[in-house]
Amino acid sequence: MTNSTAQWEQAVLNKLTSNGERIAVVENRLDRIEEDLSDVKTELSDVKTELSGINQRLSVIEKFMEKIDSILGLLKWIGGGIAAIALSLIANFMYSLFA
Repeated sequence: MTNSTAQWEQAVLNKLTSNGERIAVVENRLDRIEEDLSDVKTELSDVKTELSGINQRLSVIEKFMEKIDSILGLLKWIGGGIAAIALSLIANFMYSLFA
């Protein structure tokens, strides 16, 4: 084997080693990215679970608000009736004073 062949083989070996080291670095980065993606998926799952709970609580609150609206509507009618009775009594009192 000549000196130039040995140098060429050494250069190829060095290049292969360098490429192998680069591949190892890329693989390590990909492993970290996969771990990060796994963490993100877990956190997203947790967020979905929390949102589901919030949606359930909001549903209960919406039903409660509908009941409150119904009660307020009824109170408005009752209040209107009481006001009409009060006006009627005042009118009768006024009529009795001046009649």
